[in-house]
Amino acid sequence: ALSSPAEPRVTAHEVADDGLWDAVRLLPVKQRAAVVHRFVLDLDYRAIGERMGTSEEAARQNVSAGLRRLRKEIDR
Repeated sequence: ALSSPAEPRVTAHEVADDGLWDAVRLLPVKQRAAVVHRFVLDLDYRAIGERMGTSEEAARQNVSAGLRRLRKEIDR
């Protein structure tokens, strides 16, 4: 009879960026979406604006505002 392989053991670990992602989750919706589109999906501001239904400039402002807010939170 065939035996099934043992279940892989997964140990809990702390991701080095946990604090950063917690801060990202607390951003206002538009800022959070813009930051994620820019730095997770690596989209340019034009593409971010298209996805969010805003202008390229509004996308740039949302990313900028989100980063300023994150810097304040992380520097605490």
